Amino acid sequence: MLRGFRQSVSCRPPTSSTGSAYADHSRRRQRHAGSFYRLNPFPMDLAYLTGQRVTDTRLLDEQDVRNGEIWVLQGKTNAKRRIEITGELKVLIDRIMLRKKEHKIRSTRLIVSEDGTPTTVAMLRGRFDLAREAAGVAKIELQMRDLRAKAVTDKAESSGDIMQARDQLGHTTVVMTEQYIRNRKGKKVSPTK
Repeated sequence: MLRGFRQSVSCRPPTSSTGSAYADHSRRRQRHAGSFYRLNPFPMDLAYLTGQRVTDTRLLDEQDVRNGEIWVLQGKTNAKRRIEITGELKVLIDRIMLRKKEHKIRSTRLIVSEDGTPTTVAMLRGRFDLAREAAGVAKIELQMRDLRAKAVTDKAESSGDIMQARDQLGHTTVVMTEQYIRNRKGKKVSPTK
């Protein structure tokens, strides 16, 4: 659906009968802006629920789902994690598998495009940009990698244990996990009295 935005080698969008290439490009982007998240919310949901980096999330495969867990080998640190498939994550994995059955092209990746092919970095970035644009959020305020910080913050607050958040992210020190949380929301403190 979003193919063709950049078919030509030039960065300039093709012109039309109206004479304004940029106006046509802008209208096309607005028309498709929210469609990616409506059609495929899975990349963002999976990144948030697992707390993994964008690339690690994009590369998750059906073969990584075994014995009620998602087995992750983190690309940056080579840390191994087994994430239990329970609650909202179970519902999400079931929805992903159900949606993938509809595709003619069969990829074992969990995150696939509308036609069933594996999602590339450019596809994921472009579609996240469109969803963010549709939500009216500036690029500087939200990037897909920020979902990891939100995940660790929510995990630490819901469990009351920063160690669980640290383990989910694969950090070797609590200091790094604290930095994620502090930079996202600020340090939580109580009043003087």
